Amino acid sequence: ITEKNGQPTIEKEVKNGDAWDTTNDAKIGDTVEYKVEIKVADGAQTYTVTDTMSKGLTFNSGSLKVAANGTTAAASDYTLTPTENGFTLVLPESYVSTLTKGTTIMVTYNATLNKDAVIDGDGNTNEVKLGYGNHQNTVPSKVTTKSYQFDLVKVDGTTNKLLDGAEFELADGETKLSFVKDANGNYRVATTGEKGTTTTITVKNGKVNIYGLAGKTYTLTETKAPDGYNKLVTPETVNLTDGSKASATIESETYVDGGVVVKNNAGTVLPSTG
Repeated sequence: ITEKNGQPTIEKEVKNGDAWDTTNDAKIGDTVEYKVEIKVADGAQTYTVTDTMSKGLTFNSGSLKVAANGTTAAASDYTLTPTENGFTLVLPESYVSTLTKGTTIMVTYNATLNKDAVIDGDGNTNEVKLGYGNHQNTVPSKVTTKSYQFDLVKVDGTTNKLLDGAEFELADGETKLSFVKDANGNYRVATTGEKGTTTTITVKNGKVNIYGLAGKTYTLTETKAPDGYNKLVTPETVNLTDGSKASATIESETYVDGGVVVKNNAGTVLPSTG
């Protein structure tokens, strides 16, 4: 007996800047865009797409669209069922059988990186599988979204001793970022509409961790210097394009290495004259 029905294929990618890739990065609250391409095979029957998202991603069901041959399918052409960690999409034989072998079915949708996002490590994964007819699922196709962090260390410009009480704001371009202070005194990027947020980062005992950031360059502005020290005149740059800058090393209350270090000098700043 020769099988007349062919095996369809499925491939998933995530938007990374202006291109599509298998990995990207984002800050908490960002929208992450996905596309899934299904290649129709001979004898196409019902196709069932099972999408599984990790805990740090929230599926936005209203964003999903299905298209083939340049035509967007009507909502009545398929069945979408959101699940606790993703969704199931059923493309019935009445729709799939109208498409010729080799046709690409394009499924696009997005998710939000939420407050449960994994920072560094294995990242936040999104996996998709395709069931067809009475057959089991195809090989899964998976993409990953990373999110980053940095240690902010405040020290004396001469001795590298840790300083307490400095305050900062972090901006993405012209936009000040909002944070939620966690139980450990560190700062997580806030989600849209979240309560108890602040734009002020206070450094206690010389070091604080800021997490949930995308891989880009941020501007760090000191709004209050430690007592007896001069406030920074110009903002600092925090470059996370190559990933996190965490794991600052401290020995005997003195900064050694790692993280993002900001130095203050003691003394009095004289007022300028015209």
